[in-house]
Amino acid sequence: MFEYPWGISEDDLTRSFFGLMKYLPMNCLLIPFLSLIQSLYPERNINPQNIEEVEILPWPVYEISTEWREQFNLPNIPVERRRSKYYIVPDVVIRFEDYTFIVEAKKSHSVEPEQLFQ
Repeated sequence: MFEYPWGISEDDLTRSFFGLMKYLPMNCLLIPFLSLIQSLYPERNINPQNIEEVEILPWPVYEISTEWREQFNLPNIPVERRRSKYYIVPDVVIRFEDYTFIVEAKKSHSVEPEQLFQ
């Protein structure tokens, strides 16, 4: 279904998972997802059972303020790529009343250093 000649589409997988999360009842996907995060990071004190409101934003666009733009252009980034760093687009932002998750989904364990920096 998400298989292309160049491989599996990371964006399609992300869209499907978080798209379902957005529209299914919370106990079907969101609460199990948060329970998994809580089990991996117990110091975070996430209580999935107390969630009343949630906003799931796929690929929101955030403009980088003018004074921060140079900070998001690391010296080892080629000049031709520096021009486009006026926006940050995480895969998903999940907003709750008390906290916000910013998700950069990867189908592999490798992440570009530039993405981590941003």
